[in-house]
Amino acid sequence: MLDEGGMIKTFGEFTEVLAQGDWDRYRTYLAHQVSVVVGDITVAATADQVIQAVTEARDRGLIGQTLVSAAGHDSVLAVLYRNNLSDGSENCGAAAVMFDDDGKIRAIRTLSRTPAVRAPGT
Repeated sequence: MLDEGGMIKTFGEFTEVLAQGDWDRYRTYLAHQVSVVVGDITVAATADQVIQAVTEARDRGLIGQTLVSAAGHDSVLAVLYRNNLSDGSENCGAAAVMFDDDGKIRAIRTLSRTPAVRAPGT
């Protein structure tokens, strides 16, 4: 199990890989069964669905995320971040991220007024 510093480091790397678009490496941070909910909408239940949703978000203009602050306890990390968009704008989001015993992300719950990641195909 990761400690607070390990969770923050792992999530920071996860966001860096998002900006690079290296989906093979991005997948290594995710448990195979991973639950992602944005607002009240289920976006993904598997790593493959996460990759699809994030790929579509990049197609719509998401170029990366900037970690603003994070704090963790046990297996849960609370994160405040900015979505960086291709038009130069950004929006703020918050997430609760749960890690499994192997240090993989197994659940993400986010809130954002204008979410960058949506359910695939929407």
